[in-house]
Amino acid sequence: MAAVVAEKKAKAKPDWEEAAERGDFEAAVLALARRRDWLSFAEVARFFAEFCPADPWAEVLLPGGIVLWSGLPVPLAEAVAALLRDGRIYAWPVSPLVYFVDGRFLDLPIITPSPRGRWTWPKPGDAPRWWPVALRLARPVSYNKRWKEVRAA
Repeated sequence: MAAVVAEKKAKAKPDWEEAAERGDFEAAVLALARRRDWLSFAEVARFFAEFCPADPWAEVLLPGGIVLWSGLPVPLAEAVAALLRDGRIYAWPVSPLVYFVDGRFLDLPIITPSPRGRWTWPKPGDAPRWWPVALRLARPVSYNKRWKEVRAA
């Protein structure tokens, strides 16, 4: 009897995978973030590749030409944008090297902190810029209303 229970546990799918199979990508991303802290968009794309249609793609954007990620399937991008908007998941700045290690990188100018530690946000009319972030359940110390306007496009 104990062997049967152990076998069932060994074959059980992770909770994020079960939610993704149901098409509930918000629950799936939250479950994956609970399991893996500092979740990059490259990891999100890799983990959910088999559960989302490959086409069409979308970007996760902040107002003012700030690109968080480009190349997610539309349902997944919409789920992540909704989680960020609702404050159920948070974006933390990370080094672009995180994405280099994960094997995916955007070909856009990168938003970086200035020597004083302030971010170089694009000005109106500037080309879009990439802000490398990781998804976490923990709320950052400074979190502003800009996140209420995140969207998938």
